[in-house]
Amino acid sequence: MTLLRSSPVFIAVFATIFLQSQVHSSEAVETASIVENDQVKRIGDEVEFNCRVNNPNDKTLFWMRINGNNRSEQFVVAMGTTPTLKDRFSVDHYRDTATYSLRIRRLEANDTGFYQCRIAVDANNKVSAEVKLDIERPPEITAKSSSSVTVVEGDSAELKCEADGFPSPSITWKRENDEILPFGNTWTSGNVLRIQSVDKSDRGNYYCIANNTIEPSDWATIKLNVEFAPVVDTPRPRIGQARGHDAKLQCHIEANPIPIVTWLKNGKVIATETPHATGDEFIHMHRVSVIDSKDYGTYTCRVKNKNRIRVDQRQRLMAAVLEDMESQRKNSRSEVEYDVI
Repeated sequence: MTLLRSSPVFIAVFATIFLQSQVHSSEAVETASIVENDQVKRIGDEVEFNCRVNNPNDKTLFWMRINGNNRSEQFVVAMGTTPTLKDRFSVDHYRDTATYSLRIRRLEANDTGFYQCRIAVDANNKVSAEVKLDIERPPEITAKSSSSVTVVEGDSAELKCEADGFPSPSITWKRENDEILPFGNTWTSGNVLRIQSVDKSDRGNYYCIANNTIEPSDWATIKLNVEFAPVVDTPRPRIGQARGHDAKLQCHIEANPIPIVTWLKNGKVIATETPHATGDEFIHMHRVSVIDSKDYGTYTCRVKNKNRIRVDQRQRLMAAVLEDMESQRKNSRSEVEYDVI
């Protein structure tokens, strides 16, 4: 028996049977491969992907589109030769080369992604091959970008700008009216604009501009709001007015958020209100009807906003008020002052 197994005839027969079993075994294994390399196309172009398969059990072949940014998002493009989107997609099966050809016409921006030909061998086993399709498209600033940013003076600020497109867009920052950026030049690049130790002069509109090789570019306005303590000034430290006339006391105010303004006479509150201002620089006026000498005195404009870090700044300004014409003829003069705190 040992001689028989070692004979040349036995060895030849065994080798033949082994090779045939290997051939049949390899023929029974499903395989798939994409002929083309990754593709870059323009909107409106046409693309074709060819998938060569070994499919001995004639399993259904699927074409899938996979979101390049989130591979869990998968969409069936075709089952066998039947496309799910028939207006622009078609599939041909060439049996002589065992090839399934997917053709997409009039390419759109959302056709971008991975295209995969897939054979489901069973419930737990599949074979597949994929290729990437990129569509050249102009930049588009996304909703992930900042629309407005509010910080307290002295804190840091980050303005963010995200843009989609292919090739990947570059981001440039500028200020409105080409004003100088907080760090000294008129422009800078990068997805995030960082400003250290924000000053109230940094407030305003910033432009985020996205560019790539495809026109047109895209841009967005991002507003930087800076909350800061009130700055108060008065145009006239002394105001003269005769009895029987009105005196207009004014405070020039710069503050954010909009402050509460309180007027006092000789230390007693006479009026409190929140101005109806549209910006953070405005003039607040208090009208005094000068009837007799008791209306003269020290008036205080007290300004306070909701910024808990620095809510109140005081500035003492004095104004002289002349008495009426009859008092002037008697060479008498009454002096009044008002404080801005």
